[in-house]
Amino acid sequence: MILISSTDVKHYDILTPRGIEIAIIYLGKTFLATDIYADLKAAILACRRDLDAGLFSIVVKGKDNYQIWCPLPIELEQAFNLEFNLEKLAVS
Repeated sequence: MILISSTDVKHYDILTPRGIEIAIIYLGKTFLATDIYADLKAAILACRRDLDAGLFSIVVKGKDNYQIWCPLPIELEQAFNLEFNLEKLAVS
């Protein structure tokens, strides 16, 4: 489990099958937000549940909440051609 600040990552708008979503890039991997929590303890418990289920996620501290972000599978990154499109879609 990794806990980072939202100021440590760059946010992007990406087009997914669900529409335009905000993504972050961290350690060369693209992540999408899955859940928002008001307190750190709840976010850590959710992240631990993901880890117990064999999933990797990160906790990102926002201005007044904590978000769980899960990595986008490499197949989807390639399908969306994210490396080419991210520079055009940067929002911050």
